[in-house]
Amino acid sequence: MYRRMALLDWTMVATMVLGVGVLLGKGQVHQLCERLSGGVPLRIGERGIGRTGMLLASSAFVAVAMRSLRRERSLLALLLCTGLVLCWVGDVAGYQGHFVPSAASFLVGHLFFAVGFMATGLRWQRLGLAAAAVVISSSLLALWFLPHVPSSQKLLILGYIGVISLMVVSAWGAEHPNFRLLAMAACLFYISDIAVAYWKFVPSSGNCAFLCYPLYYPACMLLALGSRLRPN
Repeated sequence: MYRRMALLDWTMVATMVLGVGVLLGKGQVHQLCERLSGGVPLRIGERGIGRTGMLLASSAFVAVAMRSLRRERSLLALLLCTGLVLCWVGDVAGYQGHFVPSAASFLVGHLFFAVGFMATGLRWQRLGLAAAAVVISSSLLALWFLPHVPSSQKLLILGYIGVISLMVVSAWGAEHPNFRLLAMAACLFYISDIAVAYWKFVPSSGNCAFLCYPLYYPACMLLALGSRLRPN
């Protein structure tokens, strides 16, 4: 369907898939340890393996985004690349257990994505339809999650819901040949963030954070490629 993906791009996609596989495999190992031992802390070796997988997958989409910026040299490519670098920072901070700095980094990254989409121009009919759908879903999401969120983090989570909603709406309204690809990436990102929030704030959610990996990393890779690929 799309052209202009070089061997290096495919290599980075394969690297991302490998990293996601390591993360998912580590999650299964951790769940098995918890079942067998009745709740054992994560061993250093497992954490190191997971960190390696995270760095492989996250660095892969940043490398593709930088390649897109070098080839495209557009405002959209610059803003998407900046946002993806902030996602990399958020991944590193989050894996080290620093939730608030990680969420703040992702929040600013989503702002860069939204501004990049809006900078391409907007189709107001698509924007209006997307806004109606996202306002309903995000309102229900806020009503569901906020009772579980600590008071000290409610403002951050409300801001985050608002920003990811803006990102999805602006992606659907973008005046760009690849708006469908960008909108798909934004929706995958939105759903993966819901999975992370469910794991973080809702009791007895298990390790459902691992469900976000197959959604989050393809979303980032699509954003990294989105400014450059063209339909055949």
